[in-house]
Amino acid sequence: MDSILKDTYKEKTDQILTEAKQLIIDNKILYVEQHYTKFVIFMLSDIYYAFRAIYIKEILTVPKITYVPSSPDYIRGVFSLRGDIESVIDLSTLMSMPEIEITSKSRLVIASIDLANNERFGILLDRLIDVLDIDDSKILPQLTTTSNLNFVEGGIYHEDKYVNIIDIKKIFLKICA
Repeated sequence: MDSILKDTYKEKTDQILTEAKQLIIDNKILYVEQHYTKFVIFMLSDIYYAFRAIYIKEILTVPKITYVPSSPDYIRGVFSLRGDIESVIDLSTLMSMPEIEITSKSRLVIASIDLANNERFGILLDRLIDVLDIDDSKILPQLTTTSNLNFVEGGIYHEDKYVNIIDIKKIFLKICA
């Protein structure tokens, strides 16, 4: 009888140890490190877009913008930011869309791709939607059907809406060319 109890006890112990090992393995799988990218989601002409937040230094209500004669049509003008004169880019015009009509929902984001040189500029947006972290595995490649392929680097989904990711570096290269 003792050997039967020992065998049963050993089987139960082995079963518990196997289940415990599986739980440890499962828990390791559950705690896989995920990488996130912060995005600034906004609208232009009722279309959703996003910038990688790493390039966005500030989000402001639209200040008084002074028109600069003979500037390209996508340069809306300049404004003063803490004593520095900054350009304002109308992203809609740059992307061959209708000019942004400034409203109380309009925002100006201050973008910079090179912090060392303090090169920055303002980008005028119709409306700010959200600032959020997206799991890097959810970032999609660029759709070939997307208009403005020159500036779009990919896409994400936000609240069941497809959002084009705009590459600020490409904007900077365009305006500095």
